Amino acid sequence: MDMDACHSVRQVMLRSTLFAALGMAAMAGVVPRRLAAQAAPTPAAAAQPQPRFTRIFGSDSMQIIFPAQSPDGRWIVFGTYEAQQANLWVVPASGGAPIQLTSGLHLDVYPYWLPSGDRIAFLSNRPSPPGEERLFIMTIPFDARTGRSTGPAQQVSLEQAGPPAVSPDGRWIVFRPAESRGSLMVVPSVGGTARTLVRVDGMMTMRPEWSHDGREIYFMAELSGSTGFHVMRVSADSGQAQPLWSPGSATRQPLALNATARRVLTRFFPQLPGGRSVEVSTFEGRPVARVPLHRNMMATSFTDDGQSLLATVNDVVAPIRVVPVAGGPARALTEPREYDWPSTWSADATRLAVVTRANGHYALLDLPVDGGAGVEVTLPPEAGSSASLTRDRSHLFYVVTDSVTERKSLRVRRLSDGRTREIAPDVFLDPSMPIVGPGGFPYGGVEALYFGRRGDRLELRSCAPEGAPHLLRSFPASFVADRNGFGVHGGRVAWVEDVGDSSTLIVAEGPNGAPRRVAVVQGRLSAPVWSPDGRRIAANYSAPGTSSRHAVLVVDVAPGGQPSAPARLVEAGLQAGWDLAWLPDSRAVTVVGNGGPRNETDVWLISLREGDPPVNLTRDDPATMSGYSLSPDGRYVAYPAEIPRGSSIWRIDLRP
Repeated sequence: MDMDACHSVRQVMLRSTLFAALGMAAMAGVVPRRLAAQAAPTPAAAAQPQPRFTRIFGSDSMQIIFPAQSPDGRWIVFGTYEAQQANLWVVPASGGAPIQLTSGLHLDVYPYWLPSGDRIAFLSNRPSPPGEERLFIMTIPFDARTGRSTGPAQQVSLEQAGPPAVSPDGRWIVFRPAESRGSLMVVPSVGGTARTLVRVDGMMTMRPEWSHDGREIYFMAELSGSTGFHVMRVSADSGQAQPLWSPGSATRQPLALNATARRVLTRFFPQLPGGRSVEVSTFEGRPVARVPLHRNMMATSFTDDGQSLLATVNDVVAPIRVVPVAGGPARALTEPREYDWPSTWSADATRLAVVTRANGHYALLDLPVDGGAGVEVTLPPEAGSSASLTRDRSHLFYVVTDSVTERKSLRVRRLSDGRTREIAPDVFLDPSMPIVGPGGFPYGGVEALYFGRRGDRLELRSCAPEGAPHLLRSFPASFVADRNGFGVHGGRVAWVEDVGDSSTLIVAEGPNGAPRRVAVVQGRLSAPVWSPDGRRIAANYSAPGTSSRHAVLVVDVAPGGQPSAPARLVEAGLQAGWDLAWLPDSRAVTVVGNGGPRNETDVWLISLREGDPPVNLTRDDPATMSGYSLSPDGRYVAYPAEIPRGSSIWRIDLRP
C-alpha cells in the first residue's frame, strides 16, 4: 500500500465504528490497492503561500480527532479516541490545559459550535439501544468563561445522522440521514421534526455548510455517472441542487467546506512527488493555495473565516507482527520505529516485503518470516511508496506521478539488471475501488491488474512483468467511477451495481461476454473477491436500515458465470469489515473489522462450513490495525500493530 494511503486509511479506520454507525457500507473499499492509478485533468497551478504553522495543544496519551474552533476564536473543541471510546474536550485556542466535556463508554464525535458559542452540537451513540451503535445529533451547553459544560447533553435528531452543521441564526441543523446516502435533512436545533431538504443521484460526502446569510446550503456529493466529487448548492427552503465545481478526478479527495470565504479543502491521493499536501480552492475551482503538510499531519477543517486550517498530527508507529492462522502467539517482524506496512509475500510464504521509512525516505525491506536479516530493495527515486515486489522477487512494479498534470504511469523494473519499462502511460486509481485477483491479492497470478485510460473509457488489463498488457474488459469511465471494487479470476470479472436499496453482483467473461447476475440482495455489497479455485465469490455485505452489521455474502458460480447455488450470508458479529481474502482451499475467508464487546479492531477467520464459529486471530493483541496481509499458503496473517505516541492540534494560517 502507498504509505500516504496507509496513514489516511488509519484515520478512516479510527472512525470505522462511526462509519458503521452512520450506515455506510463502504469500509471494504477504504484500503486502497496498488497498481491502479488515475489521471486527472491538468489543474491551474495553485499559489504557493508561506503558511504559518502554530501548535495549539499536544498530548502524549490522547488520539485527537475532529477539532473545531469556537465562533469567538477562544476555544477549540476536539474529540479523543481510544479503545473504541470517543469523548469531547476543549482547550484554549491560545494554548493551555484541556477540559473534558463528555465522558463514559460512548462515541461523541464531529463537534460543531452553535453561533452563540454557548452550545456545541455533535454526534453520539448515547441514545442508541444497547448493542446498536447508532449515532444521533445531540447538543451540550457550554460556558465560554470557564470552558466547562453547564448541563447534560440533549438529543436533537430522531433520525440516525451524519455530521451536523448549524445555521447562522442557530435555529436549524442540517445533516445527512444515515439511511439515505444522497439526501440532506434539516431539524430544529432544539429538537423536533426533521424535513428532507434535497435528494441527489449519488452519495453525500463530508459535512455540509450554511451560507453566511442562512439562505443556502453548500455540500459535496459524488454523483452517479461522474468521476470525483462535486461542490453543490441548494436553497435552505429546499429545491433543485446546483453543481458549482468538480475537479473531475478521483485523485482529489474532499475534506471540508467554508461558506464564508467560499473555499473547499481537498487532498491528493496518491500524494504528489513533492510530498503530502492539501489544496484550497474557491467554490468555482480557482486554486487559492497548495499547502505542504508536516509528517503525519491531517488537515481537517477551516476556521470560521476560512483564512486558516485546523489540523491534527497523530504520531503512531506500527511494527509488523505475524500470527499463525492455525493459532498461536504473534511475533514481531519489525521494531516499533516507523509505521510499517505489509506488502507482498514471496510465493513460498517464507518472506514478506514491508514498506517503511529509513533516513527520511521510503524503503522496501524483504524480510524472512522466521527471523533473521532482511534485504533492502533499491527503489527508483520516483517510485515513492508505491513499489510492489513480485512474488518471485524478480521485478518491481511502481506508479510514477507527474507533479504538473497529476497523470500517473505504471512501470516495472527488472531487479537483476535495472531494466525499466513503462507498461501504461495513463492509469486510473480510486482509493475506494480495489482491484484484486484470485483470493483477494492485487495480482492475477504473477500479473499486475490495473485500469488504463483510452479516450472516455477505462480498460481493465493484466500484465506480466515481461509480457504485453492483456485486455480483460473495457468500461465507460463514468461506470467505473460508481463501482466499489472489481474481482478478477482469469478472464472473468466481478463487480457490484447498486439500484435503490439493493445491490446486484455481476459476472462477465472476457472483453465481450454478456454480464450475468449472480446475486441480488437488499442492502449493500462491496469489493467482490473470487476464491482461488474460481468457484465462489465473496463480498462484504451490509443490510439495509440504520443498525446494520457486517456480513460476508458467498455465492457459488458455475464456469459459465451463472450461480450454481443460492447466495448465503456468514456473520462474525462485526459492526464493519473490510479487506476480504480467501484461504487457498477456498473454504474460509479472513477479514479485518470492528467487533466484540468494545468493538475492537481485529483480523477474523470465517469458515464457510456450517456450524464453525468465527475465530478472532488477533484477540491476544491489544493493538489496533487498519489492514493485514494473508500469506499465499494461508498459514500466516501479517499486520501493522499500531502504537500511539501522542497527538497534537495545529492551526495553519493561509494569510499572505
